[in-house]
Amino acid sequence: MNNESADTTVAELMTPNPVSVLPDDKLGLVHELMTKWSIRHVPVVDGDGNLEGLVTHRDLVRSALFAFDDLSFSEQTDFLDETSDRKSTRLNSSHTDIS
Repeated sequence: MNNESADTTVAELMTPNPVSVLPDDKLGLVHELMTKWSIRHVPVVDGDGNLEGLVTHRDLVRSALFAFDDLSFSEQTDFLDETSDRKSTRLNSSHTDIS
């Protein structure tokens, strides 16, 4: 750590007034916020704005994996096919022909 970073305060680096969620909000909202704001951590606050915890991108991935395990094999296959089709469409639509 150099002297300049050692002298930097947390206040200089923190995000003031971050987006946050309530404990009863759905995970879909957290995902939407993370996508919209390109963030990987969302504070969870109570009705008074007091910090109760943090939801991370890793938490969402872990939750999705557990939910995936609860699907039948055919549902898993359908999901993977749909996800693969969407990814392929995005990749093809972003391709630019430079010839």
